[in-house]
Amino acid sequence: MYIRHCNFYQWETYLFGKFNTIFSCEEDNISNSILKLLDTYLAIEIGSPREKLEMIIADKLNNMIIRDWRYYFLKYYDKMLMYGSYFAKENDFEIECLGSESSNPLVAYHINPYINTVSLLMDDHTIATKMHWGIYSYVSTLKINNGIELYSKKDGWYLNIPENQTISEDLRKKYNINEKKFFLETKEEDRIEIAIKFCKDLI
Repeated sequence: MYIRHCNFYQWETYLFGKFNTIFSCEEDNISNSILKLLDTYLAIEIGSPREKLEMIIADKLNNMIIRDWRYYFLKYYDKMLMYGSYFAKENDFEIECLGSESSNPLVAYHINPYINTVSLLMDDHTIATKMHWGIYSYVSTLKINNGIELYSKKDGWYLNIPENQTISEDLRKKYNINEKKFFLETKEEDRIEIAIKFCKDLI
């Protein structure tokens, strides 16, 4: 994993999933993780390569106590990595997938992988939501057709509500939306699942 500082609120940038980067890395923890993964993979005697990897992921998810970025990148890996493997990261949930590995990659468009994942999993409701890619220092959002925007923040999902729009008291209570316009995941529903549910209820 490659890490360097990025000119975007001093966020760090991370490069995931490049095999030439992983196998040339001299950090013991990464090398040991790769060896452990290969040992686990080889120990599974049945199934296709994809099925074996899915079994490893499922086992890891079942044993996770904290839903940090690793949980989401494992559970929704195909959506999280859809636009690349190069990220600017402020914290586990304020992340932007970068489209360039230049010295100033945020000049180009970028997208938050949590926003992207919610949008892709909205099924027939996607027509009522639209991803807004970030550019420069602006972060990406999910805009719902009534103008309300959803941001992925460290403290939960943040709502930007236009002056001409409101959220019903029933929805505020259902999602426990606080005075700062944040709502959180629950024990039963992770951050992605609750955002999808909220968007569908709002639409």
